[in-house]
Amino acid sequence: MEGGLRPFAGEHAGAQPPDIPDVLLHETAISWVKSREGKTKPPKAWEETREAFTARMRGIVQEVNASCDVEGLCYGFLKRLGELVERKGARLHR
Repeated sequence: MEGGLRPFAGEHAGAQPPDIPDVLLHETAISWVKSREGKTKPPKAWEETREAFTARMRGIVQEVNASCDVEGLCYGFLKRLGELVERKGARLHR
C-alpha cells in the first residue's frame, strides 16, 4: 500500500468481529458504567463537585456489581472467543 501502511486484519477482514466490544471485556464493562452515568448526570454537570461525582460513581459501581454479571464477564473471555469463531465473526448478541 502507498505509504507502507497495511490493514491490521489483512486484506480480508471477514473473521474480524463487526462489533469489537463483543470480545473486549473492558468495552462491555465501560458500556455498563457509561449508560448509568448518562442517566445520573446532573443537568449542569460542570457544577458537580468532585465529592459529588465520586459519590455518584461509587453508586454506579455498586449498581453495576449488583445487577450485571461482572464475574461472568471476567471468566467468560474464552467462551466469547469460542462463540465468535462458531459465528464466523457475527455479533454475539450480549
